[in-house]
Amino acid sequence: MLDWVEFARSDGTPVLEFRVRRVHLSGSGWRVWASVRNVSRVSFTLKRPGGVAGTLGRGRNWTWFGLTVLSAPGVGTRISHAEKYSPPLPRVLAPKRTWSGVFAGPAFSTTDRTIGVTFGFFVPERRLPGLPESFGWLTDHSFRT
Repeated sequence: MLDWVEFARSDGTPVLEFRVRRVHLSGSGWRVWASVRNVSRVSFTLKRPGGVAGTLGRGRNWTWFGLTVLSAPGVGTRISHAEKYSPPLPRVLAPKRTWSGVFAGPAFSTTDRTIGVTFGFFVPERRLPGLPESFGWLTDHSFRT
């Protein structure tokens, strides 16, 4: 049980809450039990792969939900994108709404690695101070395999 909780903020005010409850790695793939809660008054559209690229809140390019191998704290070098979501992700995450479920992807080499969890892209319905037009989230928390 990890129970990580992190927030994307607009000028210091939380707008999205990211919670990672558990990560399971196996030879056949990986699963993440997580949630994203919109704690703002603004709706967020979730962009799918192949959409317009955005940046992480910390200025790095990123796409979609998945696991990330970290080369240094907060710096991802490889992403394993989720291929399954249960329940499916919403197209829009309205104010005060939550998506909670499991996302999963294919196996990859996790021996002696530091792993973080990636969420994104999120596009707010209007520009929010301190955030790019679209952004993803790479957890500050990580674990070592």
